[in-house]
Amino acid sequence: PIHYNARRISAPLPSGALSHLETELVMDHVGPIAILVRLSALFAAVLTFGCAGPPAIPTPQRPTFSSSTQTTAPGTVEIEAGVSIDPGDRNSSPMTAKMGVTENSEIFVSWSPYTWVDRSVGGGNGGGVGDTEIGMRQRVLDFGPNEPAIAYQFKTKIPTASARQGIGNEEMDFFAAAMLEMPYGSASLVGFYQLGFLGDPTGGDPDIQHGLAISGTTPVADAIGAYGEIAGIITPERDDEQLIATGGLTYPLMDGWIFDAGLAIGLSNDAPDLQFLIGVTVNLGGIGTD
Repeated sequence: PIHYNARRISAPLPSGALSHLETELVMDHVGPIAILVRLSALFAAVLTFGCAGPPAIPTPQRPTFSSSTQTTAPGTVEIEAGVSIDPGDRNSSPMTAKMGVTENSEIFVSWSPYTWVDRSVGGGNGGGVGDTEIGMRQRVLDFGPNEPAIAYQFKTKIPTASARQGIGNEEMDFFAAAMLEMPYGSASLVGFYQLGFLGDPTGGDPDIQHGLAISGTTPVADAIGAYGEIAGIITPERDDEQLIATGGLTYPLMDGWIFDAGLAIGLSNDAPDLQFLIGVTVNLGGIGTD
């Protein structure tokens, strides 16, 4: 775990810039680097106008498929954002806003302000806003001497992505997950299982999806950390089996900010071949406090 001496971070932004940035993120066809720059400016706007008070220690859940048992510090807001680049196939800008409700629970909303896909069927490219997920995570057991932490998570996918653009299927999905996390000194290991009920575009019964992952984090040098994950996602009714290995490094940029960069490699035919992952997790501090 990385510890910080908390202090407030703020950056002024001209009046009206927040709504202007949001419009640009949704409407413009921009590359992944431009998206990250605009998201950074959006952070500055939120820091200035949305929250006050010192940041807490961030609890990154990105960019792996699984989630840990850690939750956002109570009364604080946290933003995760970045870009996922799958060369020649699909680029997205995953973003999650989290709020700590109690010492062991949080609520969150996730979306992609802009997703670009190369449509192999019909030709041309598609782009637009991705789907939206809302959910909550609750830790039911804290770490003890040689004892794991245990948590559960519920989330719902709201179909905000366009099927015409090839980004989504315009169906609602539901997910329930359980996770167990065991510390080993400064490192930790997480076991994660998720059961999904996926909306069927043909109007039939929901398709069942199983997701299983093992992930871990460990310090490697000074403030640098490393993460790794093996995840399997199986949807039998759709004959879809994805096996993905993800790994990368993390680094605290400043108090309340953690940067991450890594790769995800597909180990099965249905999984994306290669994804470049880069992003940041920012704890914005308390809500309406000084």
